[in-house]
Amino acid sequence: MDKLIAAIEENTAVMRELLKLETARQQQTDWMQSDAAAQLLGLNLTASNHHRRRLNAAAKRHGIRMRNTRPPSYWREDIYELHRKILEGKAMI
Repeated sequence: MDKLIAAIEENTAVMRELLKLETARQQQTDWMQSDAAAQLLGLNLTASNHHRRRLNAAAKRHGIRMRNTRPPSYWREDIYELHRKILEGKAMI
């Protein structure tokens, strides 16, 4: 039983390290995935991906640079700039 508990604890530690590395990798890139961008801008994530359509429309309206991937990626600095404008009340989605 002790071996099982030790194995589970080791697995948990490895998974935590993997999550830290994945988070660091995502923050190093200049592009942001659509779900993360939608969450930052305050859009509710929906199963039907309606949040992606709203994000796409907001990107066109506010001139956010997009990379045509599947799903699309958005320029991180532009998303943060739009987030700041929304907080100041200068922009809406």
